[in-house]
Amino acid sequence: MAKILVIDDDENICCLLKTRLEALKHKVLVAYDAEAGLRKIFWRKIDLIILDVKMPNQDGLAVLKKIKSSYRSKYIPVIMLSGSGDAETKGTAFRGYAEEFLDKPCDFKKLEAAIQRALSVKSPA
Repeated sequence: MAKILVIDDDENICCLLKTRLEALKHKVLVAYDAEAGLRKIFWRKIDLIILDVKMPNQDGLAVLKKIKSSYRSKYIPVIMLSGSGDAETKGTAFRGYAEEFLDKPCDFKKLEAAIQRALSVKSPA
């Protein structure tokens, strides 16, 4: 299956997502902050990123911008997660080329469907 990176400062959410996604046979890497997540993206082959919006030091929208502005990572699909998914934040995420935006707590079936859609799109790279 896919190699998925979860970037979220909430360890409980990371643990839950890791457990559920590994049950679906995905390989899951976890980063608890933006810097650690960006290092993993640039040092490993990642198929999909699940990215929290609200994080300390650097929010997910800034991380999304870095991901999509790098040749090495711009074609990696990104699913944004947020506990406060207001219209402005969602619009910024989609203008930043996020494939999906889900509100926390997210229904796992919706996340699973979003992952399938994001992975089914072939990148031009």
